[in-house]
Amino acid sequence: MNYALVKITVEQILYIEGLNDYIRAHLVGQKTIMSRTTLKVLEDKLSSKVFMRVHRSYIVSLNKITHVTNKFIYLGEQAVPIGLVYEGRFIQKCAATNSLPDNFSNKRVVNN
Repeated sequence: MNYALVKITVEQILYIEGLNDYIRAHLVGQKTIMSRTTLKVLEDKLSSKVFMRVHRSYIVSLNKITHVTNKFIYLGEQAVPIGLVYEGRFIQKCAATNSLPDNFSNKRVVNN
């Protein structure tokens, strides 16, 4: 495995996935970068105007969201789950910025 210091800009980030003591940054163009840090450390460093934690394992770039369903956030073709704990804050933030799609329903569907 090759290790390198790679500079990326926040504009390149679609979403960040937490993997215990590592993160995987998913970038525009399907490229990914792994780094040894935690999601919590990045959450504290990234601008809350641009990024938001939406699941215990995911932070998304709010500017890159293409559509939202009641269970997933889509960033182009990539789907990221919305965690129950984070759902309310996500809906409030999107409603405040008027960025929720018209057909979004915040009612969860339970399959029996």
